[in-house]
Amino acid sequence: MADPLASWMWTRLTEPPPHDDHAVVDVDTFVGATEVEKTLLLDSSGAEGQRGHEDIPEDVCLPPVSSRQEVAGGYDHDLHSRLPSSHVSSWQVAGYDSWLSSPPLSRDGADDVKVLEHQISSKMDRVRGSEDQPYIWKVPPGIRDHDKEAYEPKLISIGPLHHGREISLPMEELKLMYLRDLLGRSQKHQISSYIRVIRDIELRARKQYSESLRSLRTDAFVMMLVVDGCFIIECFLKKFFSKRQVATQMASSTVRWRLSHLRRDLMLFENQIPFFVLVALFNECSIPLITGTHHGSISLIEIVLEFLKIKLPRDKYPEAHQVHHLLHLHHLCLDPSLSLDASRSGCPYRRLILNRLEDAAIMISLILLSLPFLLLIRKPPWSWFPNGQAETPRMIPCATELEKAGVRFQKKVFKEGELNCYLKVLFVDGILEIPFLPVDESTGSELRNFITLEQCCPELGNHFTSYAVLMDNIINTELDVTLLRNHRIIEKRLGSDAQVADMFNKLCKGTYLSYKGHYNEQLYKEVNAYCDVPHHKWRASLMGTYFGNPWSIISLVAGIFLSALSIIQTYFTITRHRQ
Repeated sequence: MADPLASWMWTRLTEPPPHDDHAVVDVDTFVGATEVEKTLLLDSSGAEGQRGHEDIPEDVCLPPVSSRQEVAGGYDHDLHSRLPSSHVSSWQVAGYDSWLSSPPLSRDGADDVKVLEHQISSKMDRVRGSEDQPYIWKVPPGIRDHDKEAYEPKLISIGPLHHGREISLPMEELKLMYLRDLLGRSQKHQISSYIRVIRDIELRARKQYSESLRSLRTDAFVMMLVVDGCFIIECFLKKFFSKRQVATQMASSTVRWRLSHLRRDLMLFENQIPFFVLVALFNECSIPLITGTHHGSISLIEIVLEFLKIKLPRDKYPEAHQVHHLLHLHHLCLDPSLSLDASRSGCPYRRLILNRLEDAAIMISLILLSLPFLLLIRKPPWSWFPNGQAETPRMIPCATELEKAGVRFQKKVFKEGELNCYLKVLFVDGILEIPFLPVDESTGSELRNFITLEQCCPELGNHFTSYAVLMDNIINTELDVTLLRNHRIIEKRLGSDAQVADMFNKLCKGTYLSYKGHYNEQLYKEVNAYCDVPHHKWRASLMGTYFGNPWSIISLVAGIFLSALSIIQTYFTITRHRQ
């Protein structure tokens, strides 16, 4: 007997699409409403039409819920707000509220102990085990409150945490279109096979979420994973084989969207499904590769990295079983330690020699010009240099102060074959090398979701949090942004320099970073030690005063030349007078 869920989904996919301007898709069918009415918004004449009630198998249905519920306070999303009061938090799930409201037990000695033992044991059985570590969380309120929009989808919802949000309803029809396209890639594709593999891992998938999903019944949860997962895979395949396919779908869709908007929503911390769900669905796909230059087999990680525009050698691909979800995969591929050792030791000898010669020339000029002042210094020369810092520095000066202290800024240029990662900030021989970073409307959201991932899963590292703290230190005001922009380190696509500075200054609010052992700890030490050496400040002052522009250099050379002529003239005058 055919699976009723598969039969119903096939009916939905094969029915002809409406020929209206656009449709508001009610996704109550996905969460199990027994009767669903779709209101079709027709042309500007205001005419309205109704479809008949959908025939949904009984074992697919759930109690009707509202898919149009407002988000309370920007934190309790639609699904979470529908949970019973006993399911809202981990304490309530464990049943602690019921203890407070239950009548007092009779005091019968041993019987009381057995009753309490039974209650505690039953509560412990409902609490997660340590082996069921969740990796998909809701953003903690202390972090979310600083920028709620950065964590919420603007185009499409993936997974249960944002399922049914009104803003993403028009994209539900596009998901079904992409599912149909995936099925059409091969005659071997069957909805029943997708449903079967997801049913087998349904319990494992539920455990990946920190929130209780008890109100979401099995059929609705499986259907959501199949539709969302197949949409993601088909979207990646379209991008991998031909960009025109995605562009065509964008043009024909009733929702106007860009690929960058979709990429932004797929990288949200709350907008995730487990990666092993995508792997299971992808393994059921039969993808013909007689398309263009693509031959042989392709992997899921390969098409994901193509979608994310990440170029990584195949031997650097993370193992699929190590990936928790798409955001985690992106996080793994932007790990600066992948080729960091080669970058730190890759300073060319030629540049090093030139820097040393330049420093020597500047030091000679500095000594000649400041010799009278050196006689007034009471401190011995060995006290000019720091003996070392007892504690790990918690911050470094801002960009304008670093420049005054002699630190030079330079845009980092990646070699061919080297991982292009904007987290790779290096300090080499007084030069702070910072990779290029375009700042647009999605930059803040991307960084915030990476930071939240590290805050909720500390075992994944802290290089994004450390980078955000570093940029927060370097950028204090719009003058710092202007300095970095002049060195072509930052490309401003977001308002004014003041807005860019404000974005970086708010990134780390509500987060925690241990200053001992964080990713950029050594860089902090090196930069602060360099700034504590006085002659670096003198050198910077000399460069700014006498070598800041060509006219200053010409004036200095002319002054030295005239001084030399005066000395020579004085010498010959004295010699001639003695004779």
